Amino acid sequence: MSGSRARRRLVGVALAAVICWCAACGTPAALPEVRVGRVPASSPLRTIALRRVDSFATLDLVIAPQGRTALLVVDPACDRCAIALDALAGAAFAAPFSALVVGVPALPAPVASLAESMGVDRWTVPTGSPAAVASALGVAELPALVVVSADGEVVASAAGDELERLDNVLDAAAACPAKEPCR
Repeated sequence: MSGSRARRRLVGVALAAVICWCAACGTPAALPEVRVGRVPASSPLRTIALRRVDSFATLDLVIAPQGRTALLVVDPACDRCAIALDALAGAAFAAPFSALVVGVPALPAPVASLAESMGVDRWTVPTGSPAAVASALGVAELPALVVVSADGEVVASAAGDELERLDNVLDAAAACPAKEPCR
């Protein structure tokens, strides 16, 4: 009994030493404090519940904490969304904004596979209606390209037939005023 007791005590002491060592290391004081903008509680982005294979979130939690985020929001019937996604992804890699594709209630298969191949983050709103999500984002219909700032403000959008003319919206996504620090 005393041998087993001594082993348990030794394990306990070793564990306590490791915990103390880890606690003492902590975060180096030289790292700068990071402050990110918060989306106000009244923002409609907080009402859009997202899902993907590995997690759940609300839209306000997945937009970029700095700069702007371009959201391509599509419904399953969108036949031109792959073309819009191609333009969006190409612009996102050349400019300081993040890109997400959101399907309501699901992504069309061509858009999902293209987004995956391009490395664009994919989310769905499985319980939302296209009309409700469009309204929350301040557009009349889906599909839509919506650009939001880090504080949740919609700064540009194009919906429906306007989706054919993405250049102005992508320019707004790439523009970064002084009040919005870009990454």
